[in-house]
Amino acid sequence: MFVGTNLTNIRILHGYTRKQLADMLEITEQSVWQYENGYMSPKLEVVNELKKIFRVKSKYFYSEDFLNKNGKSNIQQGHIAYRAQIINSAQKT
Repeated sequence: MFVGTNLTNIRILHGYTRKQLADMLEITEQSVWQYENGYMSPKLEVVNELKKIFRVKSKYFYSEDFLNKNGKSNIQQGHIAYRAQIINSAQKT
């Protein structure tokens, strides 16, 4: 099963917006959003393009993040500015 959070993480890590990634993949920005949020899984052709863009194996998009799975992280969360996912969900509704 495609893990959308992995796509979100690697997209942000490379500094791409959803629109920029969508243009590279020749798909809609809404499709990228759906992949990232788990509403839809990309076709094999799209996954192959993602592999080329981010220089990873396709396995990366189908396996849960190792650090998240074990509850460990090398990143100090106090140094990250982010908006909580629950706040985003509340604003959408």
